[in-house]
Amino acid sequence: MSETVVLISRNGDSADIPCNRGSIDKLDEHVLKMVAFGDINRKLPNEKEVHDYCRADIEMANWGKNYTKSCMTNREVETSRHVTNLFMFSIKKVFTKRCRSETTRSIFIKAGKCANLAKPDTVQCYDRYTTETEQVNRAKKTIIKNDRHLIPLICCSYHRFHDCVNEAWAKTNDAEPCNKKAQTELDGYVTETMYDILQYLCGDYQDNNDKCDNLLKRYKDVFTSVKLKSLPKSPLSASNEIFDSIPPL
Repeated sequence: MSETVVLISRNGDSADIPCNRGSIDKLDEHVLKMVAFGDINRKLPNEKEVHDYCRADIEMANWGKNYTKSCMTNREVETSRHVTNLFMFSIKKVFTKRCRSETTRSIFIKAGKCANLAKPDTVQCYDRYTTETEQVNRAKKTIIKNDRHLIPLICCSYHRFHDCVNEAWAKTNDAEPCNKKAQTELDGYVTETMYDILQYLCGDYQDNNDKCDNLLKRYKDVFTSVKLKSLPKSPLSASNEIFDSIPPL
């Protein structure tokens, strides 16, 4: 008899979430864990671990949605609230799809072996993505004087991340866990997580195309001259600060 993963999670109470820097850092930490490819200490699950893994991710997504209800209520943060909610909704959808069905769960577990094998490389991809987003945030109003370029730069940096993790998985193609089926599953995980956000934000910058190449070259100084003493655990908080600095979409 096949086993069904029952996804029961605690939604929590948004009133219990303090609106302070600690909660912003907790949101970043949850995103780091949910993205899966950027946290060297959190490996994708095996058969014994998958129930708890799925449940934990859905609970983190619920916490994120409750954070927006409690702490992102002003008109000025409308874009960042919507993007955060889109991410949490997409993560829940991704994990519900992969965790409820025995077939999709099995594919996910097998692909996870590939993701774990390539983790040292994908962590570098994720750290670069987080760094670039924070650099864009720090450079707004100074090096980047045109606010209309801020969101496209975030989109293009994401595309570099997506290409980077795909290259990391392809590099291990000779290893059994990283066959084409596993690579397709992992690419789907990333794509499904970010699709709605890209549709909402990125317009002509939905793909890593010539527009992205030209924009990244134009602002190459952002990525070479803006030095960071510390790095957030995810790109989300820096992205939200950028969204909050410009009129809502």
